[in-house]
Order: sequence, then structure tokens, then C-alpha cells
Amino acid sequence: MSTGLDQLKHIVVLMMENRSFDHMLGSLKAIDSRIDGVTDQLSNPDTTGASVKPQPLAEFQGQLNPDPDHHFPAVDLQIFGGDTSPTRAPNMQGFVKSYFNQRRDVEHSQKIMYYFKQSDLPVLAKLALEFAVFNRWFASIPGPTICNRAFAHYGTSFGRVDMNPFDVIEPFKSIYTRLIKVDDGGREPAAKPAGTIRHVQTILERLRQGIAA
Repeated sequence: MSTGLDQLKHIVVLMMENRSFDHMLGSLKAIDSRIDGVTDQLSNPDTTGASVKPQPLAEFQGQLNPDPDHHFPAVDLQIFGGDTSPTRAPNMQGFVKSYFNQRRDVEHSQKIMYYFKQSDLPVLAKLALEFAVFNRWFASIPGPTICNRAFAHYGTSFGRVDMNPFDVIEPFKSIYTRLIKVDDGGREPAAKPAGTIRHVQTILERLRQGIAA
């Protein structure tokens, strides 16, 4: 175990929704080239065919009104640019077109390409630069909140891609149920000593081996 990991007590994972990576942290590409952020090569066509480039003009509130659509059909348009053919490939060319459908306003639809400057988000930018940032950790489902929350907890959306409530269907178990099941070989959680990173690693290794299946 690396020096210092034996002192690690908590792992905090920050999962954000309704904001794209480029919108929040895209500007950091200019500081650290390893970050997959905004470049001059990025663009999206609007509904007139004009090419829209990203601009660091994002505002904190009220700029994107109404909210961008993140239901399954809209995200499909954003990712595939409107191509519905069987041989289609993701081109990420439908974001401006999708937002146009929200208000039918060409000029307003172009604002979906705005992003924040590093100076606009000093705390978030500092955290991203000093710690770990997952710039290619995508949603499990290209769609809305509820089905993705189900995936985060259960590893499945139970076949749903919408915002309707879901029922937990056996034999699926949440990650928490699985952790409890393999906790120290079956002992009750209260009986184990204070948690350490080694303890977490042991549990995750047992899950990888299928002990909690």
C-alpha cells in the first residue's frame, strides 16, 4: 500500500448532473493538457447550418431558459446529430439543434455552447486541478435523472430510460446490499474495526470475484 493510503478514512465521489463537463471545467484544458476540455477544433451546427464555436460566456443563472432537454430522445439527437440510420455513429453534433427545439430561437440556441472561465468557478477548478477529475466518466444512460440514479445504486435501470419511478426487481441488489453481504466475510458491520482503505479494497475485491453475486 502506498504511503499515506493507510491513513485514508473517506472517499468522496462528487457526481454532478445537468451540466456538461465542458460547460463547467472545459476551460482547464488550457492549463492541463491531460484534461479533455474545450479546444478550438470543437463546434456544432445550428439549424441554419452555421458553425457555432464554444465561448467562455456562461452565466450562473437565467441564461439557459428553459433548461436544456436531457430526456432520452433529446440526448439521442445531441449525440447522433439527428442521424437515425442503422449504421449511425456518435458525432456529438446535435447540441445546438436540440436546444433550438426548446424555444425555436436560433440565436438563443447557440448559447448552449457557452462555458465557464476558470476564474468563474475558482473552488471547483481548484479541486479539479489538485485532486482527481474524471473527464470521461459518462452517464450510464444517455437520458434523465431517475434511470441514471437507479444505475448508480443498482447497476441497472430495470429497462427504463425515463423519469418514471422504478420498482426494484429481484435478483438485482444495490451496491449497499452487496457491500453488507461481503463485509468481513459475513460479519455484521458493527462488529468490524474502524474502516480503512484496506477494508474497502477487500470488499471491492470480493465483489470483483463474484462472491456477492
